[in-house]
Amino acid sequence: MKRRIAVCDDEALSLKRISDCLELMEQESQEELQVFYFSSGEDLLDHLPPDLDVLLLDIGMDGTNGMDVARHLRRCGVDCIIIFITSMTEYALEGYEVHAFSFLAKPVQYVALRRQLNEAFAQLDKNLDQNKGASMVVNDGTSTEVLQLDDIIYAEVIQHKTKMVMKQGVRTYKIPLSVVEEKTKTASFFRCHKSYLINLKRIVRIDFSTVTMENGDQVPVSKYRRQEFLLAYSRFVGEVL
Repeated sequence: MKRRIAVCDDEALSLKRISDCLELMEQESQEELQVFYFSSGEDLLDHLPPDLDVLLLDIGMDGTNGMDVARHLRRCGVDCIIIFITSMTEYALEGYEVHAFSFLAKPVQYVALRRQLNEAFAQLDKNLDQNKGASMVVNDGTSTEVLQLDDIIYAEVIQHKTKMVMKQGVRTYKIPLSVVEEKTKTASFFRCHKSYLINLKRIVRIDFSTVTMENGDQVPVSKYRRQEFLLAYSRFVGEVL
């Protein structure tokens, strides 16, 4: 499995040191790494690679610092593991706000970096195993289907039917949305609006009154459920990371 890692640090020597460590780690382990390097927070935000597994992020950068970058990414629904690189220990408490996985002290040491990345990879594999195979049975009186929960992006009520927007396409069933909500209550789903149920894993951006899902669709978030939604999403990201 190829691990996608981004490194963001405005010090050229630090970037080179981390690059050397990652090359050595790839040589010594069975991990295949795809690494993206950025020299500023602005550069990272403008060219963020999709489907990142881990972000190694310097806090004390000029311009947009690492903590502000992390806050922006979380607001946009990016749920990769974040490992902060810093000599500024006073940021440790703020790290919990953005669900930081851990901190690495500068200058980065190979053994410490390898240990933190191996722990991050183990957490990613654990999350993948937990979600693999979870499914729900849908019976609308005319047919019975087994749907993989991981494939559901969101569900919407349309004229007393439930439209399921899946990775594979759209399906419609003659069942109430409340039935789908009940069947997914132990998974990463949230009823953000009376007409919508969303998969928190499939969010790519959070705005004030809408969320953008990975297929590009915008789903409304009820003003009465916004605070509960933000709390649920924060809890979900914390569990994942």
